[in-house]
Amino acid sequence: MKVAIIEDEPLSQEELKDLLNKYFPELDVVKILSSVKESIEWLSENTVDLLFMDIQLKDGISFEIFEHLEIKTPVIFVTAYNEYAIRAFKENSIGYLLKPIIDEDLIQSVNKFLKINDFDSYINRINKIIPKSNENNYKNRFVIKLGAKLIVVDVNNIAYVYSCDRNNFLITKDNNKYIVDYTIENLEFMLDPKLFFKVSRKCIASIEAIDEIIRYSNRSLKIVLTPQCDIDIFVGRDRVHHFLKWLDK
Repeated sequence: MKVAIIEDEPLSQEELKDLLNKYFPELDVVKILSSVKESIEWLSENTVDLLFMDIQLKDGISFEIFEHLEIKTPVIFVTAYNEYAIRAFKENSIGYLLKPIIDEDLIQSVNKFLKINDFDSYINRINKIIPKSNENNYKNRFVIKLGAKLIVVDVNNIAYVYSCDRNNFLITKDNNKYIVDYTIENLEFMLDPKLFFKVSRKCIASIEAIDEIIRYSNRSLKIVLTPQCDIDIFVGRDRVHHFLKWLDK
């Protein structure tokens, strides 16, 4: 049976491949992919029996692959973050492994895959117990600690959030700046994508905060935000199409 691994960390690639060779020699790892872009290109022309997917990749989140392709292959997600479990099961998942991988958990997930005769029926059963949509699960407000105070920020008052010097900042439309405990990856799934877009790996911006869009080198875009951001924000050329499509909704 053919297997592909989607993982951007070389050590994690080798660890997973070695574990599969050790416990399931009948599984043949035919391809290792390290990015969303590379995965979309390869999977559009190739098929396997099972996919292992890290969720956070160097150019985005692996869920983006499902936005471009109809993936009918069973997936076992491997990640350092547990907050994506529900969404993972909505994307053909038969397993969800947390890093570092525990041998017994891997064995259990692969054995589960090997025992499933009718994968379509399995997905239908999973979908019945999982909420059909995350549309109503986006946050409406954030509670932020500010010294001895607690500040409540309504989502409608958020201009953008960005990461800088290992801190994550929330900027309001009236130019207040707060440190938040959530990562950019966390916040991407907390904010309504109709109103917010992850313009870069370090920034998620509200549609109302985008003041100027400037064409830049290598077909990327420079985004000018209001209130002014402390760092330069660029939309990479691999995300320009999705960004422009989002703007045009």
